[in-house]
Amino acid sequence: MCQDNLILGICDDEPLIRKMIREVVERIQSEQGVKFFIVEFADGDEVLAFDKKIDLLILDIEMPGTDGFVVRKSLLVREENTMIIYVTEHDEWMGDSFGINVHGFVPKRLLEDKLEGMLLSALKQLSRPSVELADGIESGSVVYVKAETPYCRIYFRDRHDEMIRMGIDSLTEKLARADFIRVHRSYLVNLKWMEGTTDQGVVVHGSLVPVSRRLRSEVRKAYMDYARKYAEFS
Repeated sequence: MCQDNLILGICDDEPLIRKMIREVVERIQSEQGVKFFIVEFADGDEVLAFDKKIDLLILDIEMPGTDGFVVRKSLLVREENTMIIYVTEHDEWMGDSFGINVHGFVPKRLLEDKLEGMLLSALKQLSRPSVELADGIESGSVVYVKAETPYCRIYFRDRHDEMIRMGIDSLTEKLARADFIRVHRSYLVNLKWMEGTTDQGVVVHGSLVPVSRRLRSEVRKAYMDYARKYAEFS
């Protein structure tokens, strides 16, 4: 596993917790051959003032001033696509801490037991294969695809869309190894951006995409398998 030039941030208002987290991170660097630059922050304002993109952020939820939830929302607005692992002393906040770009949740009392596995799965997700759909279009930036025969419309995480000269069957085959799944004869979605399922379809980066009735169970299973593959929410 090699992650050259990645920036990993550690944000917690308690110096002792930052030290514990850093020790786990440095152990992974040593044992796994992972290469990244570590930056420490004492509060959320320092994170938001940082002038480089943070690839992976280990983030306390409860901090004076700008808390972890606000930090995440601000990074989303800035379209920085920072992956987040939340840490907190309050297990009851676990249900509120998931969403786009949140890889998982680690209770502070279990840092020594749980953080290493969570970090390794996050790094694995960051190294997911990227597929080029067309000139300058990488799969990681694509939220979902809609067939508009004989072509397809591509919807991106920054909310714009483009038409490309390729059919959805060809795109389905091309994107299979990049964690995309066909949910409807006319739709293909990126599991990375899925937020959940409803009776009407799947929520993908804030948009509701229809799911064929015959594919509902398959899509739910794929979503759960993906979550288990890249994150351990315990």
